[in-house]
Amino acid sequence: MNRKLFWLVLILALIGSWLPYFNILNELVWVGPLSLPLAWVLTCNIVLTLCAIALYPWIHRITAALWITQ
Repeated sequence: MNRKLFWLVLILALIGSWLPYFNILNELVWVGPLSLPLAWVLTCNIVLTLCAIALYPWIHRITAALWITQ
């Protein structure tokens, strides 16, 4: 269940970061000092950064195992 939730959050953050490019959530509304598209993309990028940090040990373990076997 945790893996499925992780990948679901990752995919939704990737899709969410592209929404302003397709004129979805692209109106000029201010969220504090930021416009809505900028706030949305920054939020999605923070989530993607956290996913990358969480994914790093798993990928490092796989590449290290492949490097040792060669």
